[in-house]
Amino acid sequence: MEYAYPDHLTRAEALTRRADKLHSWLQRDEYAVYRDENSIDNLLELIDLIIYALEYGLPDPEWQRFRRSFKLCHRKIREEFETPEELVQTYNAVIVELKITLEEYKLAVQLAA
Repeated sequence: MEYAYPDHLTRAEALTRRADKLHSWLQRDEYAVYRDENSIDNLLELIDLIIYALEYGLPDPEWQRFRRSFKLCHRKIREEFETPEELVQTYNAVIVELKITLEEYKLAVQLAA
């Protein structure tokens, strides 16, 4: 499936812009701050959206590394936690890991261009 990018953007620019947008969403209060169980649901939905939005941006062998990282974040946040503090700590670590992975994805897209 090939996505039609806007005429004024190259493929790499469009994918970088998309990754930047997803990165900025991770900074919104609804995702960046754990409040309750809805925060987990929101983050899980965002991770699914990230995977969907970026999966055709890189050739499959390169994409698999990023997909694994996003899926690992998805799994981590769905685990059972013994204390609320452990949950919040894991939630915050997942947010950081997602941001780092998005930055690495942008770099990979620029290098592939």
